Amino acid sequence: MRDPRWWNVVGLTLNVIGALVVGWGFLITPAAAERRGQVVLGGAPGDQRNRELSQVRERIAAARNTLTGLLLVVVGFLCQMYGSWPR
Repeated sequence: MRDPRWWNVVGLTLNVIGALVVGWGFLITPAAAERRGQVVLGGAPGDQRNRELSQVRERIAAARNTLTGLLLVVVGFLCQMYGSWPR
């Protein structure tokens, strides 16, 4: 690792891993949000009324936004890593 550009690659790799770890903690699946609705309504699993609750819809939207943001961050880091790769 005499070429200092390798430290860029190492740092960007750690950034990708860190972004995945942080993002994973914020992700909530639609199924988990729906289970939250079951607690409120007491309905059967898969009941469409569970997804109609505003708090469930908000959680599902937040999960989608988190996943989109996480993917953008990881792709950005990977692009930087490709650009920094020593040749």
